[in-house]
Amino acid sequence: MAAAEYVVRAWLRWSRPTLASWVLMTLAFTEAVFVYWVMGKYGSNGNIGNIGGWLNVCFITLGVLLQHWWDGTLRVAFNEYQRKCLRAARGIFCLWIVALASQNAFWQGVSYILTQLLALVGYFPLVDRLNEAYEAGMPSPEPVTIWYTMFAAGICAIYPAIISGEWMAGVYLIRAIPSAWYVIKKIHSIDTRHATLAGA
Repeated sequence: MAAAEYVVRAWLRWSRPTLASWVLMTLAFTEAVFVYWVMGKYGSNGNIGNIGGWLNVCFITLGVLLQHWWDGTLRVAFNEYQRKCLRAARGIFCLWIVALASQNAFWQGVSYILTQLLALVGYFPLVDRLNEAYEAGMPSPEPVTIWYTMFAAGICAIYPAIISGEWMAGVYLIRAIPSAWYVIKKIHSIDTRHATLAGA
């Protein structure tokens, strides 16, 4: 529901999602889920956070891409900083391919860690845009609901990850939960600053 609300808000121009972040996170989640199944010895229960995140991110990315396509703004959706992040992601992607192709369990594990690094890079364009909004005293371009949902999903996935003993699920949660919480705090600080300036 939160993902659907996020897309609807984007289409109604109530928010301005950072397309580069969602593209990078979709790539990272897809790679992570793929590595998880290539390793071949894990079930879906321990990895429920990763799978749920992947479905959410894919839905949002598709919705935001279609919104930019409909508006004719797809080609100008990325600024220079976001392009640098995309180039960095391309380098990580190449390393991921090499590590995964090794057919070695250790390097396949490394490839999974690289997917989480890629997901972390995906946050950079979003945080950069949030910083711009904060400095300008503008309201947050990003709705907070989806981030609360992602944070809560990560918290709920801790128990299955512990019970299953799957280290990759743990690595995902170590990256996902603090990242989502940081974005939540950032959005609230932006909205608080905007409200303060507006009331001054």
